[in-house]
This record gives sequence, C-alpha cells and structure tokens, in this order.
Amino acid sequence: MKTTWRVLLGALAFAAFFVPTASAQIECWQCDPWGPCYESCWYCQTPHPDYCPQNDVVYTTCGDATGACMEENCTPDWEETDRVAVGTYGQAIDVFRCAFFEDCECEHHTVYRVTEEDQNQCNMSSYYWERVFCDDVIDGEKHGNDQPDCCDGYGPTGQPDSLYT
Repeated sequence: MKTTWRVLLGALAFAAFFVPTASAQIECWQCDPWGPCYESCWYCQTPHPDYCPQNDVVYTTCGDATGACMEENCTPDWEETDRVAVGTYGQAIDVFRCAFFEDCECEHHTVYRVTEEDQNQCNMSSYYWERVFCDDVIDGEKHGNDQPDCCDGYGPTGQPDSLYT
C-alpha cells in the first residue's frame, strides 16, 4: 500500500513540473479581446510541441500579452455607423400546419450588415473600436391556402411589391 501511494505522489509531482500553477488559469492565446485587461494568463517562453516545462512558463496579464482587452471602469457606447442590406430570403412557417389545414404562411427576411463604433474606445486595441455583424430582420409575411412565395415580387395583396423580390 505504501508503494502505491509513493508511486501516485511521484507521478503527481512529475506532472506538476510540466503544468503551470493555478495562479494563471488560461494560456494567453485564449484571452478574450472583450475581456478585462487584468485577467491572468501564461505562455511558454520557448515553444515546445507538447508541453511547457515549469522554468519556461511566463505569467502575465491578457492586456500585456495581447494588447487587446477592455480597460477597467470603461463601458462601451456602441453607435451604429452603417447599415447595408446584403440579401433577402423567404421562410415557410409551420409547413405541417399548411399541409394538413391549408393555413400557410411565409416570412420575408432582409439581412443587413451593421457596423457599430465604440464612442468611448474602451478596448486597448483600436482594431476593436469597431464591430461588424449581421442583423436578420423579419419585414413582411404572407398567408394563403397554398404555400405562398415570399420572394416572388408580389406583396400580401397580390400587387407587385419590391420588398418581396
């Protein structure tokens, strides 16, 4: 029994030599650019393919390691600076209900590319003062006995309507 404990303790001591201590939980490449600058991280001073010996571990903060993080006591103020329609599509709603009860509908969607800028410039890196994302907006719908086409160029009343193109 004593031998088993000695082997187990020896293995744990050996493993601890190659694993960074708990003071820094993440590797610096895992730092979130939207996270706090003071978050602790570590990196291996000399790159190794499979492990990092304890004497090569460098402890730092995400701010110092990456230069992209949120400054303390700063709240972003995102202002929309651009919105461009990049596409549209139609989506059938409740196809099961349509097949059995002839109560069919579709939704028309317009997808926008939206650009916002942080007026407070809270990130240490100017690259993160702007963000771009897609906004999917439902902007029309049609109902009918047959599955309506939300992209056929005709509105809900049957009249030509460019929204549904």
